[in-house]
Amino acid sequence: MPTNITAKQFELTDAIKHYIEEKTASFAHHFEKIIELDVEIDKNTHHNKGAIFHVRMNLDVPQQLLRVEETQEDLYAAIDLCRDQMDRQIQKYKEKFKSKKQREWKNRRSFKSMLTFWKKS
Repeated sequence: MPTNITAKQFELTDAIKHYIEEKTASFAHHFEKIIELDVEIDKNTHHNKGAIFHVRMNLDVPQQLLRVEETQEDLYAAIDLCRDQMDRQIQKYKEKFKSKKQREWKNRRSFKSMLTFWKKS
């Protein structure tokens, strides 16, 4: 799964890259038709509390773009929460995709049965 990781207003270290790749590797295990994953991390220092990290994940799958965002004071917590939200969205997408395929097969079977009925007549 191709993964693009970008950081704004701070330097992206190898440890952070490795952590993101490790946490998002499960996406490919859940759903194998993933086209691309984009991860954007912003650091905002315009708060009294200190640095605030904003993490966005965009997952490109066939016919849809799954998107989650999370804002936390801790970067690793924001990444974990985004991963959890994306897991839920992937599961919803898989169920929707699966039910669509089942409807298609059901329609094909009923169409075939109609054809065989007409051929017998």
